[in-house]
Amino acid sequence: MQIKPYSPIGLLILLETMLLYACTADEWISHPENDMVQLSAAITPLSGSTRAHVGDKGNESFQVDDKITLFVTPQGEFSSGTLGRTMRLTTEGWSPKLAWQEIAGEQVTFTAFYPEMSDCNSEIFTHTVASDQRLTELFAKSDLLAASIEVGRGNAVSLNFRHWMSLIELHLTSNTFTPEQLSEAVIHIQACPSVQIQTIPVPEVMQPVETQVEDIIFHQGEPNVYHVILPPQLIQETWRRKWIEIELEGNTYVYGAPPELNGGEAFTMLHPGHQLTLNLNLDREQITEDWANKTIWVHGLKTFHQLIHGIMRLTMVWEMDLWA
Repeated sequence: MQIKPYSPIGLLILLETMLLYACTADEWISHPENDMVQLSAAITPLSGSTRAHVGDKGNESFQVDDKITLFVTPQGEFSSGTLGRTMRLTTEGWSPKLAWQEIAGEQVTFTAFYPEMSDCNSEIFTHTVASDQRLTELFAKSDLLAASIEVGRGNAVSLNFRHWMSLIELHLTSNTFTPEQLSEAVIHIQACPSVQIQTIPVPEVMQPVETQVEDIIFHQGEPNVYHVILPPQLIQETWRRKWIEIELEGNTYVYGAPPELNGGEAFTMLHPGHQLTLNLNLDREQITEDWANKTIWVHGLKTFHQLIHGIMRLTMVWEMDLWA
């Protein structure tokens, strides 16, 4: 079979047609398409250390082999659907690498969660804290961090993770127990351990599973300083008489959640990304304390280093954004 060659004019017309089609189909794409997404991640506030670790306040920075769940949601007329994948931190950055050619869109929203999720395709998932947080590993896994940023195609992606759970820090002192004796205390709190989280397009705390209430045990870090990570939630009325229990030397010391803060502000919930600091002076002779109708919590915007001293047996400082 003989193939008829194109004339020079015909070849020119064919080439112009192909170029016109290519520009129409790919006019929204920034080149070169082989560029990889420059992805970095940090936990706010930064710990200032290149060696990641878990501290008393939860996860403070990432370390090699940590895994996050990443959702990539393109925006715009030619955008594709959301891409979900698990990313692992290596000595060379987050892996597997993500190429811009996998993402169709002018603007792109990157949303990520730590610890990693079991299902990368879920728009809603349930996060549950450990019921016994005494082990550092279980305390760390109770934490939930999320980050979200929208960037233009081809730009670097810097994910700044923030804590989405609520942190309670309890300082335990006593005039009748020695520090060594106090270190043997086991502290429980009544709380809902689970909460639903929206993943895309941006993370959002939806609601705790309030039908499920458990006894959750605090983690002890520094001597006689205890922490517990809980989902954001409303304070239930039944907790007004029994919220925190301290087991020590065969006795149980019971403390209820107060109805209001000092100054009349109602104490109604634990907020996401906020820290609540409690200073508790334990009396050997006072086994059960009923705080009903007593104003015993002090409210103020202070750092957790500025402890409140006084004759009150139980004080509270509401920390705004210290854990965010």
